Amino acid sequence: MASPFATSVVSTTGFPVTPGLYTDPSAVLGKPTTMYHDALNGIDYRSSVVAAPFGTATDQATSIVTTLNAGQSIVVTFDHDVENDTKNPFGVDFIVFGNSFFTGSAAVTPTSDMGQISILAGVNSEAVTVEVAQSLAGPWYSYSTRTGDGLFPTQAYTWDGANNAWGAESDFTKPVDPSLGDASFVGKTAAEAIALYNGSGGGAGFDLTDSGFAWIRYIRLSGDGGDVDAIADVTAVPEPGAVALAFAAGGLLLRRRTRRC
Repeated sequence: MASPFATSVVSTTGFPVTPGLYTDPSAVLGKPTTMYHDALNGIDYRSSVVAAPFGTATDQATSIVTTLNAGQSIVVTFDHDVENDTKNPFGVDFIVFGNSFFTGSAAVTPTSDMGQISILAGVNSEAVTVEVAQSLAGPWYSYSTRTGDGLFPTQAYTWDGANNAWGAESDFTKPVDPSLGDASFVGKTAAEAIALYNGSGGGAGFDLTDSGFAWIRYIRLSGDGGDVDAIADVTAVPEPGAVALAFAAGGLLLRRRTRRC
């Protein structure tokens, strides 16, 4: 079964031979970080709009984000073609997760009430250039006016406002509505911001229509101090007619089985 996340590092430029914390290119593979360990305080946190993933995974050893400094780049691939699919929500075809965050009105703890933390300013972002191609030989298209480490901060879990507790894991293959901007979040509580995500795990969304490609297989990341955690292929939403047809077919099959009993 194909993975919705980048699966392999194809090449790197400018990284040390022996990877370390924040310098391990393979940290961009797989799903985004849901929990991370803060070594300074010895505490595990959930990744959220007001608590960006950094340091290590909760095993206190595995790198979770990669910093891309000037002159450094990573090329990753998926185990399938990422398509420019008209059924993808908002026209977003893939998502890059960094470690951007909103500044909150209070220090975040594992038991913080997201309804009591206000967002004070726009997103804290850093420069990550995202390029795409169908072949390693190119041509490459660069999203030169956007960063892969900005809107929207990773939100690993939904928020249960009724019980003031974390809920289910968010959907990392579902983009946030790209019409939202900093002004949509400033002044709101973290809980209200999470509600605007509508179940999405966040990340910076990119539309392949901009590139002119019907599909891509490779993504190149470069930066000037920005960080990358993961890259996801967006899951298409079935058209209403297709959903209705599937339900009808299921009902017909059930009736046939019932008659045989």
